[in-house]
Amino acid sequence: MMVNEPPSATETDDRAIRDKLLAELKAQKWTEISSGHINVKDGVVHLWSSYFSDHERRALVLLAQNLPGVRRVESHVRPIPTHLPR
Repeated sequence: MMVNEPPSATETDDRAIRDKLLAELKAQKWTEISSGHINVKDGVVHLWSSYFSDHERRALVLLAQNLPGVRRVESHVRPIPTHLPR
């Protein structure tokens, strides 16, 4: 894309998916994933974050998978060591 060109439909869709996912995550009390930890390219969501429980990890992925336009979710999340306080 050139600087003066409008975003393509795919880029607009990816941005809409990311914005919707961030809004959904912000509404959840069980997660603290930040905007810098989510990328969307061609409908594929990439999540980078940490989690305390396997339930939290699965919920992050399911929340993203259930958004319209998401083709796939690539989870790059890692568990938080149990010796760290929550």
